[in-house]
Amino acid sequence: MLIFVLLAGTAAAALNAGSTLLQRMATGMPHRRSLFSRKFALAVTRHPLFLFGLVLQIIAAGLHILALSQGSLLVVQPLLTLDLVFLVIYLYFRYRLKIGAREWLAVGAIVAGLSGLFVIADPKNGQTPYHLAPWLLTTGLICFGIALSILITKRSPSPKIRAAAAGIASACAYALNASYAKLSLNLLRQGGFHSLFIHWPLYALLVSAIFSIFLMQNAYGAGPLVISQPLMESVDPLLSSVIGIFIFGDIVNHSPLAIVGESLSALLLLVGIISLGGSKKIYIKFKP
Repeated sequence: MLIFVLLAGTAAAALNAGSTLLQRMATGMPHRRSLFSRKFALAVTRHPLFLFGLVLQIIAAGLHILALSQGSLLVVQPLLTLDLVFLVIYLYFRYRLKIGAREWLAVGAIVAGLSGLFVIADPKNGQTPYHLAPWLLTTGLICFGIALSILITKRSPSPKIRAAAAGIASACAYALNASYAKLSLNLLRQGGFHSLFIHWPLYALLVSAIFSIFLMQNAYGAGPLVISQPLMESVDPLLSSVIGIFIFGDIVNHSPLAIVGESLSALLLLVGIISLGGSKKIYIKFKP
């Protein structure tokens, strides 16, 4: 079953990378005053490249849900960081990107970090029953963080700060998406389609998914991608893992030696994400 989760998650990451490339090209470099506006949203969504990228993203979402149906958030969400690796591959073929030692070392760090986390942590799905209160608190805190990030993005004159804030907002939204998807799958498994449709998580997922796409497009246009991309890639799996452990009760190996190994693996993964996502070679000003 783990093989299925790994394959589905990796395929989702590959499609996400293709979607990212197309949607970045559709977004271009808008003026900061147009960010999070209706006019900007309409302009982007009418672009053919955005629509093609959206199709890839929908297929990726289906694979993501398949992976979540069998695996925990602690496996699936970190696995999606592989989209950075696939993005470099796509950019090589699209722009003849010259991959240097830094990029190869970063790719190796991402793969090694992920492998170390999966082997050492040995994550398993939790059995914590559903309670509304923790979800209200989690949703409220994440939505507050998103709102604060949007406010900073709109008001900051610094493109670096805008990129960081918008990247964090997008990452938080996608972590919330994954959590709602996992909760919906749990309800489906426990009570069938009747339970799925009479409870709120499915509808929260639909609203959150649409809003996440809007946030991601603004993150692409808010400032330097060398800042927003690493933040999107690192905050999402980190926040998802916290939700998996404390809300879903996912189980990880927590012996003292394992914690040291997990911390080192997570650090190696983070270094790889920052190094690859921050590479000037893959920072391209996509034009519509």
